[in-house]
Amino acid sequence: MVKKCQMLLWAAWRKQKGSICGIFLLVAVLSMCLFSSLTLYVSGRQSVKAEMERLGFGNLTIWVNGGREGLVEEIENITDVERVTYQPLIFSGYEVNGRYSDNEGQLLYPDGSVPYRFIDEGGNELPVHGSGISGGTGTEIVPGTVYISPAMRSAFDVEIGDSVQFELSRKDGIYSLTVAGYFADGFMGSSMIDMKSFLISKDDYAAMQEMVHAAADVDVLGREGAMLHIFQSQGSPLSALDFHKAIQEDTDISLYTEFSYRQESILNYMLLLQDILVGFLIAFSAVLFLVCMIVTGHSLSAVVEQDKKDMAVLKTLGMPGEEIRNVYFLLYGGVILIGMLSGLLFAERIADMLARGLVTSTGMLVSVKLPFLFCFLLLMAHVLVFAVFLVLRTGKILEVAPMESIRETPGRKKVQTAIRRRFLGWDIALRELRFEKKNYIALFLIAVFLAAFLAVIGRMGTWLGPNGEGLMNAFSVADHDLGIQPFNRDVPMDEIERVIEWYSPIRERYELAMESVTVNGQEYEANVLNDTDWFHILSGRVCDGDSILITDTVANELQLSIEDTVKVAANGRSGDYQVSGIYQCANGMGSNIGMSMEGYSQIGDITGYIWCYHYILENGNMRDFAMGYLQEHYRGTSVHTNSWSGLNGIVFLMHILILALYLIAAVFILVSVALISGKLLQAETVFCIALSDCGSGRDGSRDSTLCPDC
Repeated sequence: MVKKCQMLLWAAWRKQKGSICGIFLLVAVLSMCLFSSLTLYVSGRQSVKAEMERLGFGNLTIWVNGGREGLVEEIENITDVERVTYQPLIFSGYEVNGRYSDNEGQLLYPDGSVPYRFIDEGGNELPVHGSGISGGTGTEIVPGTVYISPAMRSAFDVEIGDSVQFELSRKDGIYSLTVAGYFADGFMGSSMIDMKSFLISKDDYAAMQEMVHAAADVDVLGREGAMLHIFQSQGSPLSALDFHKAIQEDTDISLYTEFSYRQESILNYMLLLQDILVGFLIAFSAVLFLVCMIVTGHSLSAVVEQDKKDMAVLKTLGMPGEEIRNVYFLLYGGVILIGMLSGLLFAERIADMLARGLVTSTGMLVSVKLPFLFCFLLLMAHVLVFAVFLVLRTGKILEVAPMESIRETPGRKKVQTAIRRRFLGWDIALRELRFEKKNYIALFLIAVFLAAFLAVIGRMGTWLGPNGEGLMNAFSVADHDLGIQPFNRDVPMDEIERVIEWYSPIRERYELAMESVTVNGQEYEANVLNDTDWFHILSGRVCDGDSILITDTVANELQLSIEDTVKVAANGRSGDYQVSGIYQCANGMGSNIGMSMEGYSQIGDITGYIWCYHYILENGNMRDFAMGYLQEHYRGTSVHTNSWSGLNGIVFLMHILILALYLIAAVFILVSVALISGKLLQAETVFCIALSDCGSGRDGSRDSTLCPDC
């Protein structure tokens, strides 16, 4: 019996090897897309979380400006706080390769308590003795050098040996350091986070401190600060939100806070780009899975139809239908299993390549490791689905009637179609469509699935734009090309606007302020606009003097809905506001609210230098040229475009992803069409042979009783 099955398997393989190889290729591509994306997702979360814990990021980390003595002890005295670690730093603006950063950086020196990891230009971790670190412990950096996040390579085209100029004061306050290498920044390294960390030597840190202390108040630009990593006690019943609120209410930390983030928020933001990539790959894998099912089902149906006579002969000789069915089940099931395993074998390597490609965008070195248990369970789930599908599709073998199939009795399906010499090609095509309509429907469904997904990819590319306009608008408070924020009354805004007009006419202008507030005791950033029509409203209505807008993040954290009333406070003043709507803004990881100038004036000072003038240009492509000129010739301002650090790297990777998905879809289309059209042509060959051997009526009609294959 076993030998008989082996002979039938070999015969079926020789006859169907083209189809089998095509199905193997489709399943292997599906498996590689699916398992590599899942490997990257799991490995990324594990690596970033482990790195954050290794670097000492607390359940909550608060960045403070200055600070008073005893603040750490005051926080530690709170019942739900286990411990607080203090990491000093210096905030400073910086310039790289002639380009000023829109945001400050934070300068740190390793004191041995935080074990940093260093990376070479290829995305590989460096041993301590080969990384340019002296002392062999990784805690001492050579004076005059600085280590940066790999994400700065995509933001500023920085290479080892370039200089970074840090601005500490207006008078002789430029401190220059040479880039010695890169380090893995587990919570500030992502391109999605504007502030970047710089590792410097203890001697350079002390020298910078002295420059900041020596500068007059009107000249000082850099400032001292710290990160307070606050760890929640194991038995604390407080949620993350309540824990943060308790620290704010029981201490004076809000007077010194620059910004604060919970561990989960930073984790999600660090992985945002990776998750976008993984999401598209998984969605594409789902489409490929459906296509594999359709192609496999069609191939099996064609095999049963074409080999029906052979199956009937085997049944007549005494071979049970179940054994014949098992032959095809083993053949197709075995090929599918081998295809899934083949894709799984390459998944870790592909995920590692993707992770290395993301280093300059995530700023992290992801340790890629195949999640074997998870992948094994998913593999078994796919195999089970395919097995059930094969059982259902091979059921037709049991329905083959031996004598009926051999004699081609009236039980066989008949098709009668007029065949005219003048319209021979058209008539043959029409007959083929009628006879093989199920197969053409399968081909149609494959085209629909892949075309729909390709349309989604194309829509994504259009939304993204050549320069990342879609991402910029989604993450920003409101659309703009250029932003100018003056810091003193000496800044000539009229002259600056004339300069902008040299490059491109100004189409629209409005004003934005970004101020810290609390909503029901929770700290958020308020995006204040003088023209609220520029907010990206998702639902509800724009805000006025008595209402605010909130993001989905704030709505979920505070359990708020439209028309709820909240208490908003700032600068010792507070007021009650109604939630008028939900708006889109991922800036600050979505931890922000929207207010009108009139609404914010009730709790904050609107007369200071808090306003940033936003401009929308007729020719947005000129924004970078205008920004460069203004940064070079006008001090006392912050000039930026609707962009952020590392956006170019993100846009490049997204375009590469779109191209890769197009190529994979093209491979699937070619293989699928080749398999199905091959079966259809093989079936039509039988008809053409019969057409040459049998007669026809005077009207050109074919009588299927004369030629059973017609």
